[in-house]
Parts: sequence; structure tokens; C-alpha cells
Amino acid sequence: MARPLRIEFPDAVYHVTSRGNERRAIVADDRDRDKWQALLQRTVTTFRWRLFAFALMDNHYHLFVQTPDANLSTGMHLLNGSYAGFHNWRHGRVGHLFQGRFKAIVVEDEGHWLEVSRYVHLNPVRAHLAGRPQQWRWCSYAGYHRAARRVAWMDYATVLADFGGDSDSGRRAYRAFVAEGVGTKLDSPLATAVHGLILGSDRFVGRIRKMLDGRGEDRSVPALSRLRLRPAVREVVAAVARRFGSDPAQW
Repeated sequence: MARPLRIEFPDAVYHVTSRGNERRAIVADDRDRDKWQALLQRTVTTFRWRLFAFALMDNHYHLFVQTPDANLSTGMHLLNGSYAGFHNWRHGRVGHLFQGRFKAIVVEDEGHWLEVSRYVHLNPVRAHLAGRPQQWRWCSYAGYHRAARRVAWMDYATVLADFGGDSDSGRRAYRAFVAEGVGTKLDSPLATAVHGLILGSDRFVGRIRKMLDGRGEDRSVPALSRLRLRPAVREVVAAVARRFGSDPAQW
């Protein structure tokens, strides 16, 4: 079975999604939702993650997170494993709760953060779980909307820095930015991710590709070979011409 490619390095930033098996619900009621959020808090604090945004839906969830210690897979194993165990125990079920492994897109730390955070925060609105993102309890937007609803384990300052800082004026500007997307069909900022894995400039994609080029071959991870650096056709032609001492113009 093909395994997903995991791109992990210190201070990497990701948009993470994890979905229910066969797109089924992963929560049945508010008790399940509260438990998932408590386990998210434990994961964030245990692994020193910087969590910028999250949204728990009915059959999946979104995280916008940075991992100072390159430990995304380890943290996700704890989060999904702990919650699946609780959910199965509480509801008397067996088997997989989540649909395979989680999906993670590594995001460049410039130019994409604002759109990704808004995308995550507007998920409950798009799913008709709430009319406004601040009305959905299991979403991080409430702490951006009102300082009184902040939680200590979230990082609000990083996103708000682009709106004037973690202040009343900064929150007003961010609220206006998010409100622009309510009732408007916005393109997903993740749609342009290279091979569904890397979102950023050509320079950033090139940096990740160089990082992956040092890995050995692993046929169980097909995305690895797709992302490896490949020589341009002209370079191949030139190398063959040098090897055989011929003129490509005569070919």
C-alpha cells in the first residue's frame, strides 16, 4: 500500500487534515467535540507546536500549525490514536475511525499564511454549521474575534502581526478580512500546492525538493519520486552528446 510522503524539518508550517473513514462522522455530540479539543490541547503542549488555527467539523478537522521540533507525525499519531480510542470506547465500536493517514501540506512562511488561516476559520460557515465562524465553539476563530475568548495554547500573534499586531486594532482588521469571505466563494489557497504537498514560491518548492533529493529510493512512497529534482531535457542531451562525442544538431 502506498504511503504518504512526510516532509518534516524544524519550524515547518503545515495545513493538516484528517478525515473520517469512508467520510463518516468522527464526532457524535458535544462531549466528543470537547474531548477532541482537549486532546488537541494536550498534543500542542506536549510537542511544543505553535497552533495558528483549527476547525473541527463533523467528519474531519483542519489544523494550521508549526512544528519547531520536526515532530508532526509523532504528534498526529498521539492525537488521532488517543481520540479514536476514546471514541470507539464511548460508542462501543471497533475498527478504524479515521480514513488512513492524515494529509499535510507544507506551507511557505511568507505570502500564504493569511489565506490559509481564513480558509480554516471559514470551514464551519461553508459547512453550514454556523452563520459566523465565531459562533462555532470548536474553532479557533473566537480567540481572534474577541480577546476574552483566547486560550493559552493557541498562537494568535503570528497571524495578527500582518494586521497591525495582537491588539484591538489588529483583531478588528482580521475580523474584516475574515468577514470578506463570508457569503463569498473563495478559491482554496491550497489548490495550487505542488503535487498536493507543497504550497509556496518556486524558490520554496526548490528548497524542499533539494531536501528530499537526499533521501533514498522508497517505492512505497510514490510522491517522493515525483518530487525529486529532475535534470532538464537540454542537460540530458548535452550529457549524452559529451559521452558519445557527437553533435546533437545532427541527431
